[in-house]
This record gives sequence, C-alpha cells and structure tokens, in this order.
Amino acid sequence: MIESKLIENLEIKSRNYFIQLLKQIKAKKTTIYVGAGLSASCGVPTWNKLTEEICTTFFAHWEFAKDTKRVPTNMSIAFWEKFLWSEQDKILAKKFSANDPMKIMEQIKSQIEPRNWIYLIRKILYYQNEIEYSSLLEAVVNLISTDEVNNVLTTNYDDLIENRMKEKGLIVNSFSFEPINNDSINQIIHLHGILPIYGGKKTRIIFTESEYNEEFSKPYSWTNIVQLTKFCNETCLFIGTSFTDVNLIKLLRTSRGLTRNMHYALIFDNLKEEPKIKKLFDNYLYNLGVKVIRLPMKDEADYSSLLKYIDIINDFIKNEKHELRKYTT
Repeated sequence: MIESKLIENLEIKSRNYFIQLLKQIKAKKTTIYVGAGLSASCGVPTWNKLTEEICTTFFAHWEFAKDTKRVPTNMSIAFWEKFLWSEQDKILAKKFSANDPMKIMEQIKSQIEPRNWIYLIRKILYYQNEIEYSSLLEAVVNLISTDEVNNVLTTNYDDLIENRMKEKGLIVNSFSFEPINNDSINQIIHLHGILPIYGGKKTRIIFTESEYNEEFSKPYSWTNIVQLTKFCNETCLFIGTSFTDVNLIKLLRTSRGLTRNMHYALIFDNLKEEPKIKKLFDNYLYNLGVKVIRLPMKDEADYSSLLKYIDIINDFIKNEKHELRKYTT
C-alpha cells in the first residue's frame, strides 16, 4: 500500500508515465543515464562548483606570479586547499565562472602545465569535500545489478558506482573511448572520460570548449555512436540529468527521427517554478522522445523523493507479487 500511496502523490501524467516505465523495464532492455545529481548526492562538486573552484585556484596562484600584470603561463599547482584562497580570489572566480563553463575552462587550462591540469581537477573533485556513498547511489547500484537494468551511461568522471559495486562483490565493466563488449554485464559507460578516485584506468576527459567540440562535432565519434545506439534500441531512464547539454539534446532529436522509442526522466517538481514554464519544458522533452516524471521535492538539496521512487522500481523488479503489478498487466 505504501507504493500505491506514493504513486498517487504524483500528478496524473507523471503517474501514468511511471506505470509505463515499469512496463517498459519488464518488457525491454533498459539503460540508466545518470548525470551530476548522482555524484553530487555523494559530496562530489557539481559542474558549476568544480568550475568555480578551479578558477579560484588559478587566481590564487596568479597572486604569487613574478609579474602579476601578465597572465601566468605553464603554471604549476600547489595551493589547491580552500584555506589558501583569499576572499578576493573567491569573489573574482564566482563572477568569472558564471559565464560559459567550457569556454572558461579552455582559458584556464591553456595557462596550466598539462600534467598539473588533471592533478588540479582530481584535487578539486575528490579532496575538497567529504565524499561518501549516499542512499541514492546505493539505490542506483541495486537497480543496475538487476537483470532488467545493467547498463549505465554517465557524464560523471568519478567511479563511485564501480567502487560500490565491487565492494558488494558484483562484476562491473567500465568503458570510455573504447570498443564496448556487448556481452559483458554491468556496463558503466563514461561518456566524458573517467578519472578514478583511487587511481587505475586513465582516459582523456572532456571538460573544455575545444575538447567538447572535437568529440561532438564528429558524427561518428565514439561518444555520439554509443548514445545514439542506446537511444534508438533501448529504453533509457534519466536520473540526475539537467538536459542542459546541447549535444545530448542534439542526439535525442536525431534518434527521434530514426525511431519512435520513448525514454523517461525522473525530475524534481520545483514548486517555486511557474506551472506553465514546467509544462513547456516537459513538452519540449516529450518532442525529443523523453517522458518527464515529476517528483515532489522539499528543496533543491533533498534527494529523498527520488530515492523513494527508485526503491519502488527495485521492489517492482524483484517482487513478482508487487502491488503495482496490477497496473502493468
């Protein structure tokens, strides 16, 4: 009865879409598409926060340059700790990073010694914050380890999913910019590259404007082909994805012209946002082949409702006598 009551909390359209999602998961191979929201729930900084703190680090080092009137070049990174940043550097970085993140990172990267660039990103991602497995990540890992859902597309650099799966004794296969073995199970496909927390597999990462353009301007690039294949042949469930990535939108639009395949997105229902604006956005995604399931939320930092509905999906998959099966037959 608990699950039924949670379903009733959804608006009619979201409720219908959620039931349709359950039907699709049982009927067709499903892939999870996870964005920054999943890693953020574990303490990893969001894209905007990462950009801001990299900028702050750069400006902090500029203060110690021999000639502060010139832009420093081939910079080495030493002062990545927050307590070494001045308030002036923080204010300047916040203002500067409010613009196009990829263009900003292009400007910063060009002034930093190449081997220090990855070092800097790793330090800001993993050593500035308390990182621990969240209940949301645990629920997603449980979902991935089922027979119905065992593939993941992710734009995140971290390997939190892989680490947790290994700790639970599960087989896991990571891929990034390489041929994918379609027979392998529990595939975690890193679309923008992987930067392991504790070392290990190393790949290039897509972070700056030139890197992004180089990868996505090629119709047959690895990243484009992988996503198009999934969008055209499988049902995708988007979790923690903001849909601000222009290439993702382009690929969804392309796949929509090739197949009538529909996907689903779990998105928070922000009560502060105008209803007409939300409906317009949901309609925009529907035209791209994505049905939006709006979840009630308390605030932007609250992941509890997302966790509850993922738990429902997990329970539905595992329990043949689940109370919601009457709606899916």
